[in-house]
Amino acid sequence: MPPRIHNTATVDDLLSIEAQPEQRAFAAALTRDAAAALLAAGPSRSITDDAGRVLLCCGVIFFHPNRAHAWTLLSGRASRHMPFLVKSVLKFLESLPCRRVEMTIRQGFSAGVKWARILGFRPEGVMRAYDENGDNCILYARIQQ
Repeated sequence: MPPRIHNTATVDDLLSIEAQPEQRAFAAALTRDAAAALLAAGPSRSITDDAGRVLLCCGVIFFHPNRAHAWTLLSGRASRHMPFLVKSVLKFLESLPCRRVEMTIRQGFSAGVKWARILGFRPEGVMRAYDENGDNCILYARIQQ
């Protein structure tokens, strides 16, 4: 059975995902209140496997009608479903009413860079000491037609 798309991610989806190693610290730091605030900021999706395990949660935070910031949390189990996940997230991104969608990737997180590029994001610059640990991040943007 193919993975199942849920048109809105839930707090429980975010808190139960078995995040890939590079995202485990972020996932572990998510409180119920922080997850609720993230989901309240804009539309989201979750995708589960046939056993009901969360493979992916994604969403956007709108800054204004023309600009949003995308976020994704991927499970370590997601790799075998990657073509389906990419297609689903692309459809989600294309449904957004804004023209510019951004995302930030921690510098050196090669899987995150690959994810951004597959989804049509292009690098725009390095943001020094940007994340919660003071690490540099790269700003990526996708300009929709």
